[in-house]
Amino acid sequence: MKHFAAEEWIDFVRQVVRTIGKEKMKEHLEQGCKSCSNMVSLLRRVRQAAETEANYRPPGDAVRIAKASFAGSNLAGEQKRRDSLAELLFDSFLRPALEGARSSSIGTRQML
Repeated sequence: MKHFAAEEWIDFVRQVVRTIGKEKMKEHLEQGCKSCSNMVSLLRRVRQAAETEANYRPPGDAVRIAKASFAGSNLAGEQKRRDSLAELLFDSFLRPALEGARSSSIGTRQML
């Protein structure tokens, strides 16, 4: 039983495989290849997740308001002072949380 490469299965799921290759791949799946069926199932779920990602983007006006609220703070463009005795190594306020991570409470600001 000839197995197909992952790249070929990606094209199969995206439906960009030529007709001849597509028929061979369908036959391979119908023969009951468990590993290839699992691969196709995974790739279909990935494709579906990528297609629905646009539904989770925040509205444009919310992004504009958030950017405007930080525009005047001058945190991003802050220059290091050469005459200072201390140097800021870490500031939790300047490091945004990972995308998708949520917190139930507002933590305290941590600086090093």
